[in-house]
Amino acid sequence: MPRRVAAVALTKGAPSHDAIGGLRGVAHIGPGGDAMDFTLTQYYPTGLDRLWAVFGRPEYPQRKYAALGATAFRLQRFDVTAHAIEVELERDVPVDPSRLSPWVRRMVGSKQTLRHRTRWRRVSPTRVTAELEISPISLPVRARGVGTIIETAPGMTQMKLDWNVTSMVPMVGEKIERLFADQVRTALEDDHAFTLQYLQQVAPLEAPVTQRVT
Repeated sequence: MPRRVAAVALTKGAPSHDAIGGLRGVAHIGPGGDAMDFTLTQYYPTGLDRLWAVFGRPEYPQRKYAALGATAFRLQRFDVTAHAIEVELERDVPVDPSRLSPWVRRMVGSKQTLRHRTRWRRVSPTRVTAELEISPISLPVRARGVGTIIETAPGMTQMKLDWNVTSMVPMVGEKIERLFADQVRTALEDDHAFTLQYLQQVAPLEAPVTQRVT
């Protein structure tokens, strides 16, 4: 039986300024309400050079995930050149068991360890290609996002990612996918909100130099 997937498009930060001077967007949801595949578009009020410099700082993911509630953070790989940024990390996040069904609660426990792999490629002065993967160690599911970051105008950058959430578990796989897709969408919205605040707080950044953290 073919797997039914509803389409979801989320737009975050499309030119509507909020009270802190960042950008706020509206989520647009397509047919159906249980999508495992979705497209997320986010806007940043800065040029691509500055956003690239932020992504190329090891302190950025450390501060971000600490602010978003991680109880442990392990940066396993952080390679930066003028044309590529590759990051691998793990973070532990607390789990609210009241929001989970009993069968998921048994699989996850009181905390969840998430593994992240990110690859940014600077293919031109105004364009970056992106590949992101997020997978919880305790659940047989994976979210993969591919897309671009484009400087659409001076001082404005758009990131658009197509996300696919998959699980190979028979019978309950679709339930796991739906649960994790919702978690990923919420996490990406929190990630975007933190980055907007981070851009306001840090001084103008130079382009990242070549570095490696292992």
